[in-house]
Amino acid sequence: MIDRFAVKIAYLGTNYHGFQRQKTGIKTIEGEILYNLTKLGLIDKPTKARYSSAGRTDAGVHALGQVIAFNSLRQDVHLEELNHCFPDDIFAWGIAKVDGDFNARRHAKKRTYRYYIPYAGEDLQLMKKGLSYLLGNHNFELFCKKPDILPNGRQKSTNLTLDGASVQLLKKDNLLMFEFISESFLWKQVRKMVSMILVIGRNIQPISVIQEALEPILKAPKGGIRPVSPAGLVLYEVKYSKAHFLPLEKKYLIEKELNKKIVSYTSTLAVLTELKKSILTS
Repeated sequence: MIDRFAVKIAYLGTNYHGFQRQKTGIKTIEGEILYNLTKLGLIDKPTKARYSSAGRTDAGVHALGQVIAFNSLRQDVHLEELNHCFPDDIFAWGIAKVDGDFNARRHAKKRTYRYYIPYAGEDLQLMKKGLSYLLGNHNFELFCKKPDILPNGRQKSTNLTLDGASVQLLKKDNLLMFEFISESFLWKQVRKMVSMILVIGRNIQPISVIQEALEPILKAPKGGIRPVSPAGLVLYEVKYSKAHFLPLEKKYLIEKELNKKIVSYTSTLAVLTELKKSILTS
């Protein structure tokens, strides 16, 4: 009997050319994952293992709730073993034994993305009103770079239903946190939605620009919609109806690496703040 597993993956996308595996020599998150699954003797080839992933993230985008699935050549798969082999910016933190037909992409019920950006005095109420216009079923063609091509070769429809769209101010950290929930998203859709809401919150564009962008006529806003930086975007969660994940037991192994990253980024932030203060006031 073949054992099939789904694994929750978190990663920092800063040092990778996106999630999806590419040609040899291009560093991607999926490439690292597959290399180590093979190295551990868990899979032979991705196709034979019927490998699948919940979604693709662009270069620089992060994830907390990415999910992969594969048929294992071994009966036991241990998260600690995976984390020992993975690079220090990729983490396996949940595992579930799933049905033989489980597909991480097709069986996903809801995907949640979050975007974090420093608060710069934007009008919160105006942004919340703008986000409410995005809820429901719309043609999001202007909010994607180009329609995705599905595994069957067909072009993905740009008519999607957005189930959740919100923003809140995290006062302690002086950050805006946007959250979007849908069964699926288009390429760069989240980053373009955040971009439009920010220009509304900064009174650069009227709120009517959202309604214009969602019109069937597809009248593009002047200059188009430029996506915000990928640095603040995270694939936060992917939900399934038939996958019950068991958590990582030895959490201290991940805690050590995360603390190292926090210290490093905090130090870099302090240096950049000092550079800005010194250069701009000299």
